[in-house]
Amino acid sequence: MLDSHAHILSSDTAAFPPSAPTREKLEYLKEHAFAAADLCAAMDEAGVEHALVVQRAQFYAADNSYVCAAAEGSAGRLRAVCGIDSRQDDCAIRTAEWLDLGAAGIRLMGTPQENTLAWLGGANAEAVWRLSVERDTVLCAHLFPAMRQEGLELIDDLLGRYPLRWLVLDHLANPTIDNADTAGIDDIIRRIAERPNVALKFTTIPLASLAERDIDGGRILEAYVALFGPERLIWGSDITQSPGSYADMVALAHQATAGLPETTRSRLLGDNARHIYRWE
Repeated sequence: MLDSHAHILSSDTAAFPPSAPTREKLEYLKEHAFAAADLCAAMDEAGVEHALVVQRAQFYAADNSYVCAAAEGSAGRLRAVCGIDSRQDDCAIRTAEWLDLGAAGIRLMGTPQENTLAWLGGANAEAVWRLSVERDTVLCAHLFPAMRQEGLELIDDLLGRYPLRWLVLDHLANPTIDNADTAGIDDIIRRIAERPNVALKFTTIPLASLAERDIDGGRILEAYVALFGPERLIWGSDITQSPGSYADMVALAHQATAGLPETTRSRLLGDNARHIYRWE
């Protein structure tokens, strides 16, 4: 297995301070740290070989020092996906710096409160798209539900102008899933599925929500596999962001993929991410 979406948090707030370090943030990191060593130990117990450590923007903003240090010190077991504040004038310069430090991919994300998409397709953000094409790196985007439709429409336009090697959309692109029959699949995600360089990441966020509402997560995954193909879905835990233990998140992934053919399960749980991120 390869976990494509693991968040880590360090209790060493002197070496890796949170952005805008409030007392609440500092106390949280001291009490709820889940460091790279903790992740690797949990991976050992759950049978997960590798992981992409994804910047936890809520704590570290665009300072990716911790995920990069964790990857560098992991003897090849971890690789970093760095978060970029793509509203800033120097975001392309910062992107290049993190790539030079070994980042396996770059992630763009707004906030739940934003009602614009400057972080995704503004002039500065487009410089990150352009650089991602030039550097042949994987770009990842997290769309919050309120701006999903507009965001996917913008992504469709951007992909027409910036031929990325891969774009990965977090959390199945955050659809509204009310039942297993429609699986939250609508016209815009069908249009995005026609782009062969787009992959979807399924994580504990949709899987746990489906389980809580007694919607069969396996049927949902089957629908997205049918739409995108078995080679364009990847699993990620979302550890520290989603509640629950790492073992529970891995078990949920196994449960959701249990009804798929074994070759498809292997692809979703590791092989696809290794291919997309050129993991050697």
